[in-house]
Amino acid sequence: MEHPLRRWREINGQTQVALAAKIGVTPSYLSMIETWQKTPSLRVAKRISAATDNSVTLDEFAEVGG
Repeated sequence: MEHPLRRWREINGQTQVALAAKIGVTPSYLSMIETWQKTPSLRVAKRISAATDNSVTLDEFAEVGG
């Protein structure tokens, strides 16, 4: 299952490096979120949601990836 954040990023032409800088995390951490290896803290999840204009909601970080 593709992570909603990755889907949003690809649709919007945003690189991991650019989005990571915008939300204040490393690109490798963002990659781990997108591959379901890490669940972001609430603070980071809120930053991601804001950076995506709430296209990626907080609920989507609680889904089990696969």
